[in-house]
Order: sequence, then structure tokens, then C-alpha cells
Amino acid sequence: MNVAPGIVKLFELYATGKYSLQDLAGRSTELGLQYKETGNPVRKTTIQKILTNSLYYGEFKWKGELHQGVHETLISRELFEQVQAQLALNGSAKTTKEKHTWAFQGLMKCGHCGHAMIAEIKKHKHVYYHCAAYLNSCKSDWLKEEEAAVQFGKILNAARIPDELMPAIVQVLREGHADEKQHHDEAVKALQSRHRQLQSRLDAMYEDKLDGAVTAEYFERKAKEWRAEQASILRKIEKHQNANTNYADLGIRLLELAQRASELYGEQTNSEKRRLIECVVSNSFYKDGVITPVYRKPFDIIALRNADAINDEAVSVSTYGLSPRWLGNRDSNPD
Repeated sequence: MNVAPGIVKLFELYATGKYSLQDLAGRSTELGLQYKETGNPVRKTTIQKILTNSLYYGEFKWKGELHQGVHETLISRELFEQVQAQLALNGSAKTTKEKHTWAFQGLMKCGHCGHAMIAEIKKHKHVYYHCAAYLNSCKSDWLKEEEAAVQFGKILNAARIPDELMPAIVQVLREGHADEKQHHDEAVKALQSRHRQLQSRLDAMYEDKLDGAVTAEYFERKAKEWRAEQASILRKIEKHQNANTNYADLGIRLLELAQRASELYGEQTNSEKRRLIECVVSNSFYKDGVITPVYRKPFDIIALRNADAINDEAVSVSTYGLSPRWLGNRDSNPD
């Protein structure tokens, strides 16, 4: 059984924010997701593992670092990040007993040489992070896990918009979404027109084949070409329609995540902290006692505007310059 369509649908449904992990577990049979051995529908824990598996968008982890795979991907990185943001907002189900996990391994690189920062336990209880090349030439200092936790907490807080500005910014996003909707609607109309044109050509040429005006070989060749174009058009239409409906909601959910990130961070287990940090930060570098983050969109813009506004008392919505475009044109041009 081909489970790929069901997995893609799983990501798409959860990204809407309308379904819990338990809801999706209840729909797993409908999505074609069942255990091979028993045929039973997959459980909530399996749903969560699927939704947090970066392999589906083309990356895999090896020794704590992400690497780009060469396999065909099922989903886009953007969709994966939407789902991680939603998971962080909802909070994942905590296990009753959690084994020790390295909270920040794979999230930092050495600012001196670029190697990964790896974790090590000292005296059977204290966790430190150090450059993977420290035994060779790198002389980077070690970082205690507690200090890393404090710094990552500040990094999350730096990407937070003041509470009093949130309603106005949400309104700006919704108004900006109207322009995006018009763009997608116009693109869909043009694609639908082209699809109908191709179908008319197929119908006319079929009549010509029956009348002997064209050979069967020529008909098959052109029909194959036009049907392939029609299939491509249908995929583009679907992308435009998905972008149309998800754009503003995604933006607002990401802003909600930015608002709650610090609060959630203090309450979560190590594995949950990792997921939250990965939603906001794509990478970070440790050098001379300081972790410097590389923020994902739109958190990079928020953090930059916050830094610029520290000495400016007249902070307003325009300070952030946020619109649906700060999402990095996610699915805004499926063509």
C-alpha cells in the first residue's frame, strides 16, 4: 500500500491548527495509515513521530547534525516548519518517564571553527557542550547546559512582539492577506482557462483521429503531452488554493508562537525545548561565552526590529514592517 498520500495529508491537516494528534489518530484508517503487522490504525505516538520526522522534507540527522538527503521528498520544508510551529503551540504529550536527552546538541556550531558543539557528561551529572574538534586544533571554551538554557531562553524572548501591538499587527496581516487572495484567485482562473483549452484540443483531435485526419501515433503523442500539462496545471491550482487559505492563519500562528515561546520554554522537557527552538532558530554559533542565533523567518525580522527599537520609545506596528510577505513567499508563487 502506498502511504505517501496519507502522510502528506497528515501534515496538511495538522498545519491547519484544527486537529489534535488524537483527532488525526482517529482518522488514520481513512488516510491509509495502518500498522503492517496487524492492520490496526496507527496511534497518537506514531502520528507524532511522523510529524516530527525531517526525512519527509529531505533532511536526516546523523550524529546530532542535519544532512541533506538525495531521496525524493514528500512535503516542502515550509509545510514541515508550519507543523513544528503548531506542535510547539499545542504542546506535545509528555511521557511519564523521559530518558536524558541532549537538549541543545545539533543546535549549535562552534563560532571559531564551524564544527558541531557536542554534549558530554562530567562527574556523572553535569552536562557541558564543547566543539567536536577541541582535541585537535580548536580552543573554544566549554558551555554548561544550564547556561545554554538561559541563553536560548533570551534568544526566544528577543523574537517576541510587545503585547499591546499584537492586535494591530494581526489586523495588518489579515488586510495584507486580501491582496494575496486576489493574486491566487487570478492565478487559478488563468490556470483553469488553460486546462479547458487543452481539453478542447484533446476532444477536437480525438474527432480528427476518428475521421482519419490524424494518425493514431500522432494523436497518442500529442494527447500524452497535453495530459501531462493538464496534470501539472491541477497541481499548481491545488498549491494556489492551499496557499490562499493558509497564508494569514499561518502568519498569525507563528506570531502566537513568538508570543508564547518564552513561557512554553520554561515549562517544557528537553525534547520539547529542542522542538520549540528549532521552530524559531535555524542555526546558532557559540563563541567566547555567547550563543548567536540565526533566526528563521519571520522571527529574524521581529528580533531585528526589537533590537532597533530598544532605544526608541515610539515603537509602533510599522516598526516591524510585517505583512504576509515576511513568510518568505511560502507557496505564494506555485508556478
